[in-house]
Amino acid sequence: MPNISEKLSRLIDDTPFMIGEGEKGRLMVSFPTVNVKESDLYYDFELAVPGFKREDISIKVKGDKLIVKGKREVDVEPEDEDSLGYIRNEHRVESFERIYELDALADNENIEAELKDGILKFRIFRR
Repeated sequence: MPNISEKLSRLIDDTPFMIGEGEKGRLMVSFPTVNVKESDLYYDFELAVPGFKREDISIKVKGDKLIVKGKREVDVEPEDEDSLGYIRNEHRVESFERIYELDALADNENIEAELKDGILKFRIFRR
């Protein structure tokens, strides 16, 4: 049976990140980047979420799925970018969702999280 690292690697490798040029040449990225570490005691996740505040992000567990969502308001409307002097604006990620499959060792009720300097860190303890 694959461990959580193998499952996450497969999930991340199989996830279409949809990186490409969007409207007006903006880079479109659907998901934040993630680092995952595993130890005998816990799983550590780090997601890069610059510009998101604590209240913009939710972490929920549904069955064996960990769901991390973020949604924020962006001050600059796309039609205003030209008038504000933007040549390129790649900081427009307004929402994201990442779903991770948890293994039987993950204690879904024992999760710690913190957001600092644009990095969302959370730890899921193992049983």
